Amino acid sequence: MSVEHLTWRYVGAQSFVSATVAAVLDALYTLGTKTTYADSTTRTEGSGSAWTYTGNRYQNGGTTEALYPSPPTSTLGGRILLAGAATLPTPNPTPASPDSAAANVLMGNVVKNAGAFSTWNAASPFTSGQTFGYWRIWATSSGTGSVYLWEGKDALMIQITAGSSVVGWIGGAIGDPNSTDSLDAETDEKVYGQITTGSAAGMAVDFGSNNNSFLGHSATASSYHAGIFQPGSSTILTAAPRGRSQNTQTTTSLRLRSGKYARVPIDYRFTAGAPNDGFAFRLRDVMWFSDAQSGQKQTNGGTTIGYIAAASATVAQDALMLEHA
Repeated sequence: MSVEHLTWRYVGAQSFVSATVAAVLDALYTLGTKTTYADSTTRTEGSGSAWTYTGNRYQNGGTTEALYPSPPTSTLGGRILLAGAATLPTPNPTPASPDSAAANVLMGNVVKNAGAFSTWNAASPFTSGQTFGYWRIWATSSGTGSVYLWEGKDALMIQITAGSSVVGWIGGAIGDPNSTDSLDAETDEKVYGQITTGSAAGMAVDFGSNNNSFLGHSATASSYHAGIFQPGSSTILTAAPRGRSQNTQTTTSLRLRSGKYARVPIDYRFTAGAPNDGFAFRLRDVMWFSDAQSGQKQTNGGTTIGYIAAASATVAQDALMLEHA
């Protein structure tokens, strides 16, 4: 049986004028504490799809180094952690292979069965539970820009734009394995993990047909990665989309003959060799979409269908739709 719908919402975009990890985290915190969504509807932290950021920020001498918002729904004590600093603390934060921790890089982490927050650079940042380890998201060398935030009941997506570069990250209870077996799913029937563009390059404008790009997994450090916890374990299993379009996406390529948009789910397989390359999960309520721009909303007769996260916020490029209903 499929797990509950994430009911994605788009919080909005917030600019940052200093090319620092702290500035990006502060911009994200501003978004996370908003009382309205981008469409002016009410947002209440801890309710519906709204994560709680208030009280879940770590500052060192007034400089923000970590955000660890809590989801409004948490069936397995799932938490996410976004962190980084101009100078790495001691001990250095623990990365996930193949990445390494680095100064001036925003990094993402996911924890399941989390306890109380301790320190972002601890091997167990939430005191107890299973910790994924940090993967890189964005480097300060990219320059200034804006942060975009989408939130679901127990998963988040962020984008950071700087010039023509767009990086993206998705984390939390990201997958539905369509199974209740303990070999396939956690006790809440989900799988937890993260997906990142990495800090080496932005989202490819053709990522919908480009296997070597965002949503996939590369064994190269600082590059694009995707992975989940092995259910019931702290072991990380890497994965990649089971199939991408072999044709270049356009603004009409995922429309039906009627002009309506198709909803095309994104299925993942494990990256291990056969026979261990089987089905991993369906990315929860995130769909392939025709070329569009980040921040757009899709509606039908006044009903919100979903929100667009794309390889550009200014021109139509390959895109995803985060399904609301």
